[in-house]
Amino acid sequence: MLLIYQYQEVRSQQEKDTLHTARALVQAVDSHLLRGQALAQGLSTADSLTNGEFARFHNRAGEAIARFDFGINIVLRDKTGQLILNTSVAYGEPLPRQPYREHVQKVFETGKPAVSNLFMAPQLKRPIVSVDVPVVLDGGVLYSLGVGLEPRHFNAMLKNQNLPSGWIAAILDSSGTIVGRNHTPEQFVGNKATPKLLQAIMNNAEGTLESTTQEGALVLTAYSRSPSTNWGVAIGIPNRALKDTLKQRLFLLVAGVTTLFGIGLVLAWVMGGRIARSVTALTAPAISLGRGDTVRIPQVDIKEALEVASEISRAADLLKERSTTIQAREAELAEAHRLAKLGTWHWNLKTGEIEVSNSIREIYGREVPPFPDQRGTLLTVESWEHVNAALQQVMQSGAGYDLELQVNHGKGHVIWVNAKCEPVRNDQNELAALYGTVQDITENKAHEQALRDSEHQAREAARRAEAERSRLDAVLEATPVGIVVANASGVILQSNAAHRELWGANQPLSKSTEDYVEWKGWWADGSTKHGQRVAPHEWPIARALAGIEAPHDIIEIEPFNTPLFHRIVLMSAAPVRNTEGKIIGGVLAQLDITARVKAEEALRQADRRKDEFLAMLAHELRNPLAPIAAAADLLGLGQLDAGRVNEISTIIARQAQHMTSLVDDLLDVSRVTRGRVALDMQNLDAKQIVADATEQVRPLCDARRHRLTVHVPHEPALVTGDLKRLVQVMTNLLNNAAKFTPEGGEIDLSVEIEGGEVIMSVADNGIGMDPGLVRHAFELFAQGERTPDRSQGGLGIGLALVKSLVELHAGTITAYSEGLGKGSRFTVRIPRMQEQTDLSKRGQPSEEKPAPAKTLNVMVVDDNTDAAKMLAMFIEALGHNVFVEHSSVKALEQARVKVPDVFLLDIGLPEMDGNELAGHLRAQPETSRAVLVAVTGYGQEQDRDNALAAGFDHHFVKPVATAKLAALLIQLANS
Repeated sequence: MLLIYQYQEVRSQQEKDTLHTARALVQAVDSHLLRGQALAQGLSTADSLTNGEFARFHNRAGEAIARFDFGINIVLRDKTGQLILNTSVAYGEPLPRQPYREHVQKVFETGKPAVSNLFMAPQLKRPIVSVDVPVVLDGGVLYSLGVGLEPRHFNAMLKNQNLPSGWIAAILDSSGTIVGRNHTPEQFVGNKATPKLLQAIMNNAEGTLESTTQEGALVLTAYSRSPSTNWGVAIGIPNRALKDTLKQRLFLLVAGVTTLFGIGLVLAWVMGGRIARSVTALTAPAISLGRGDTVRIPQVDIKEALEVASEISRAADLLKERSTTIQAREAELAEAHRLAKLGTWHWNLKTGEIEVSNSIREIYGREVPPFPDQRGTLLTVESWEHVNAALQQVMQSGAGYDLELQVNHGKGHVIWVNAKCEPVRNDQNELAALYGTVQDITENKAHEQALRDSEHQAREAARRAEAERSRLDAVLEATPVGIVVANASGVILQSNAAHRELWGANQPLSKSTEDYVEWKGWWADGSTKHGQRVAPHEWPIARALAGIEAPHDIIEIEPFNTPLFHRIVLMSAAPVRNTEGKIIGGVLAQLDITARVKAEEALRQADRRKDEFLAMLAHELRNPLAPIAAAADLLGLGQLDAGRVNEISTIIARQAQHMTSLVDDLLDVSRVTRGRVALDMQNLDAKQIVADATEQVRPLCDARRHRLTVHVPHEPALVTGDLKRLVQVMTNLLNNAAKFTPEGGEIDLSVEIEGGEVIMSVADNGIGMDPGLVRHAFELFAQGERTPDRSQGGLGIGLALVKSLVELHAGTITAYSEGLGKGSRFTVRIPRMQEQTDLSKRGQPSEEKPAPAKTLNVMVVDDNTDAAKMLAMFIEALGHNVFVEHSSVKALEQARVKVPDVFLLDIGLPEMDGNELAGHLRAQPETSRAVLVAVTGYGQEQDRDNALAAGFDHHFVKPVATAKLAALLIQLANS
């Protein structure tokens, strides 16, 4: 029976110990997951994340992973499941949209952290666990931020536990999947727990059972599950190891019992006779001494018995004498115990009897039950477990314990006690009893807790202060405004990156405001001090320290590392005062406004050039209007012969063409600079380009008696480009040379081949340009000094147009002049075409257009009566029938009656614009097949596209090119 009992006790204890280890491991796993949660929560409040600076947050998150050596990656996703960043891939790489996992959905629904089960990470291609926390912005969960943990973290945790050899431990997620294992994790991580263990751990928080491992071995398994994460830990003890342990303990028990039995037999045989006689003789006196009665010494024959009897008599006297003293001291000790809230106890291990002092009952406020009955009654469960474990240790090692325990007081509240235990050994050095003390330390614990709370609050306050300081430092470093903090003497205590960038490195260590003389600055505020050096006491921070306001000072500074590059800075300073109002320091804010000042100056210059351009445009438009108005007056007299009328008509056409040319230039600039011009790219010889340009400018050169020299190479200088536009470029440059060179000057036009480029240059010995004009020569509206008679200068758009056209051909243009009066040179470089191409067909004259085969019916619709009348007269002169309408509504009605072949429509009609009218004409059967021609002042590319989209067949810009219109009508009459 003893062996069976001992076997059961040992096995039960083994189960309890293993279960206790499983509980401890569960707490360690929770702690590990909480560490990941803390890392994620710390990152979730980062400024870069809340400000949406994901690239900077990606870097910070990666640094956090590397610095703490914890986790494998950090992932940020939004409510749609779209991954925003993943530190395991470079920022900016495309990331997929993934369906919600259960734990992520929980984060968005509850706003609380959540732990995933083991899953396969798409980017990492290996299993991980994710600890996710909410990122709360504007009162709502905007993102989910997760820290990924690999199984290797949990494997290492188990290996560090130093479990006995052969024991198998595993960490399971809430689904029962193995996340970590101390044996062959690479083989079994990701598998489900065995069915028997899975069912047990899903149904119970903890327990033990007989089961099998993943390898199929029989084990005694203790398991425990975390109430917060539902993760669990299972520890399996192989049956063979368990049996070996039990056999060893039973063997020791049998050997001990046998040994004790043998020793008892020998001692009884040797000592029995003599001891029996002596004991028999002294039995009565000994009993009396033990009871405290009067001792009568018997007559004995042997010396030893006589001596014992005498000693018994003296002991009886001494015992009586000291009895009173002991009673008094016991009373004093009991009072001392009561005052100190201290009690004692004694546990006879042989009899199982426990003696406790009265003071223990007063401490507990109740009777003390046997130890097994104290669990959950006298002692809290946790405290009972501590005592039980300590007692087991005492029994095994013989060492005492010192514990702090929670006790359920008889009056219903919980108290803290300090329980100590010391072993008591007999003469054979065997553990015979346990002796201990119990002291009420509730007040001490309250004081300690108050102290801990105070220390915690102090640490939290210090942590918050440090966090605020760090946050302020980060804001200070990140702000683009230069910040300086100085003490009351002017010593710079702190500055940010923007200040260091503004002033450069190697800044002087100023010990007072007088040392500010080393800082160089000049007033740039446009006041009477503008341009003067800023004195040491005038710097804004010095004035703030002196109690003088310094809200907005504009100063031109000279940085220490780049003294030749000055900056314009807006400075504001304010004093820092203590609670008594005394100035203890100052703060300076500096904003670099160099770019803004330059931009404002550029805007002023552009505005000036715009005003000059408008004035010159008005001048240029009045020039052709004057002869046109005079010609109209002459025609109104009605007394002119046919020759004079023809001459006047020629003048009007020439001046109208000049005005058209001005307007076309303006439209060209708009189209080209906006990239809306379409190039007719073909293979060209630059020699033909300069020949066509020379032909156009020759009359002007002859009129001003210039000598024009042309230099071209013998071999073809082939380029790919638009002939019309490249001739326009060279013509513009030659016209400028002719205009800005005094009469009788020299103009040199050359074509060269240099490497992979064809170079066309125009040089003159004219008025030249100053360096300022050379820098801005190709800007819109840029012009040199003007003369009142306008003999020099133009609208300031020609060179801007030239530059844009050259760049459209992948070329470059540069201007050069040695100064005023020293001429100018403009050089155009175009990529050379390497392949030879047959250019013989270019420039062949077109066949003459035949005369119209039939008379067309043409309707002109324009709310401008004069324009409509003149256009109708021109069409009648071509031999066609014309109908004129000034209202779009009436034109639509008349069109159904007269059914014209061709409509010439103005776009800007009042009742219904030309585009809408065109749509109606296309919709009605009578005019659906008519030819629609837009005749409008809207000449932009977009205007042309809009007209064609509305149903027009052709688009003409006012003033109409009559030759082109006549050719179109001939073509329509013949078709």
